[in-house]
Amino acid sequence: MDDHNTNPTEPENPQSGTSTDSNESIYQENVRSVTKGKYSAQDIVDHLASLESHCDTKLMKATYHAIMDDFATKAKIDESGKGMKFLEKLHEIALEVRMAEEEIKNKEEQGVVFKLGKAMRMRKTLFELDGVTNIPALHTPDYLTPVERLGRVEFIKKTYTSEQFFKLITQITDDLYSGDDAKLTELRNKHSKDSAISRLKIKEFEDRAKMRKTWQEIVDNDTAQIEHSNHYKMHVKRAHLEQCENDIKALSS
Repeated sequence: MDDHNTNPTEPENPQSGTSTDSNESIYQENVRSVTKGKYSAQDIVDHLASLESHCDTKLMKATYHAIMDDFATKAKIDESGKGMKFLEKLHEIALEVRMAEEEIKNKEEQGVVFKLGKAMRMRKTLFELDGVTNIPALHTPDYLTPVERLGRVEFIKKTYTSEQFFKLITQITDDLYSGDDAKLTELRNKHSKDSAISRLKIKEFEDRAKMRKTWQEIVDNDTAQIEHSNHYKMHVKRAHLEQCENDIKALSS
């Protein structure tokens, strides 16, 4: 170990695997979908459809339409959910890649590269003061490639068991027919708000979709060869810095 090294090298044999090897499948939104119940938001919409003709007052009709709009937008999110989760993870990784590029270039005292070089020298000195001449090597940390991380994306779809579904349908029907204006107003406002939030999520997804190609290129350009990837190198440097700091703390006590 070179105690003058302020830009430590990476392990000689990083884990293999490249994004270019899997370009045909990496961006296919192969997101695992998890469901628990039998019924979905669309089932609620379908089941409540017949109630419209039985809404006698303006407030009752307004409340009914707010409820239907809420579950209809939830059903649309169910349809787009896998793509939403995939793009969320793709954006996260692309952001990490860009930040890693900047960190690799940063040689100032507050940067990881400088801190690691300093910590490695201190670690070496402390081992030697303890009479250790064969300095333990820094371990190679586990690393999931962007391909592997994208392949583990999971979307949990909101579903209802039979008991939950029938309880919800019964509750909505009872509330609509209650004749309680205060309750109807509260219901209308709640479902209108929930629907608006769902539409914002859908809008965000549509905006993200426009950036998909850009994010793919950022990830591909950096991770075509993992051993040259700034994302991988910075992952290793952070792990080595943590190990050095732990060793320094133990050797200094």
